[in-house]
Amino acid sequence: MIVTGVAQDGSVARTGLSPAGALTDEVWPGLADPAGLLSGITDWLTGYGNRQTRRTYAEGLGLPVSAADIAEAWTPTGTPSDARWSAAVAAYADAVVTAPASGRAGPPPAGRGRLRSWHWLRWCAARGVDPTAATSAHVKAWLAELDEAGAAPSTRDRMLATVKTLYAFLADAGLVAANPAALDRRRLGLTAAAASTSATITLTSRQVAALHRAAGTPRRGAGPCDVARAVAIVSLFTLGLRVSELCGLDEADLHVTRGRRALRVRGKGGKVRVVYLSVPAENAVLEYANLRGDGAGTAIVAGPAGPVVVATGRCW
Repeated sequence: MIVTGVAQDGSVARTGLSPAGALTDEVWPGLADPAGLLSGITDWLTGYGNRQTRRTYAEGLGLPVSAADIAEAWTPTGTPSDARWSAAVAAYADAVVTAPASGRAGPPPAGRGRLRSWHWLRWCAARGVDPTAATSAHVKAWLAELDEAGAAPSTRDRMLATVKTLYAFLADAGLVAANPAALDRRRLGLTAAAASTSATITLTSRQVAALHRAAGTPRRGAGPCDVARAVAIVSLFTLGLRVSELCGLDEADLHVTRGRRALRVRGKGGKVRVVYLSVPAENAVLEYANLRGDGAGTAIVAGPAGPVVVATGRCW
């Protein structure tokens, strides 16, 4: 296992398979039975039917979730002593790796979070702590380091909840003696996280109008289509779309339902929802689509009573 962590002196620590390739504690630093723990985690993850949910929990624990990352972190050596570990890795990969949707190019992958080295299993590996023997003292030390790293109370509360849920399953399965994350959140100062005011900054209607005007202002080097695209993007964001959702839209996602134009939006966990366009958003999207039709594909046109006719290819 390749683990990157932050040492006590602030330097980056990196460990990996031993030169001989034998299955030692270097596969998972500090862990006596890597295959057993990984199999237990896989059993827990497969209790969630949605594959994206499994990926979210796995990544929140510090585990690799893409085929490339799994191959880099846990490359089997092929020796007989590795058979159990290889089987555990294969089962885990089958539970979390997602194949790209046919004919669709998904949004770009998110960047590495700044707290990645402090995810629970990475934190344990960097310090040689066996997760199956971790105590509440280890969990408290982890939370304290997260606090020092700048993690908000809501972030620490969410990360603790994931670890607590995992250990509850492992304890029921007999893989750990007790749940070290079953702590009093009030004493940890985390109960206020859910009730605290959100740090998200919201815009007033006047600010949104100013943003629209700025997007529609001609700029040096920007043609009419560029300006129309900027206005369309701002308009779509006012509908509550995430960046990843906007980047994942195809032309086929724009359609007419119940007499109104709408978008099929793929959100977290691959869930699809229908978002109806406001009048400003509809006008902005159609203006951009018509401009884009000149030399860039077929324009989006409304039929007299039928569905929207769209060209193939990426819309945005």
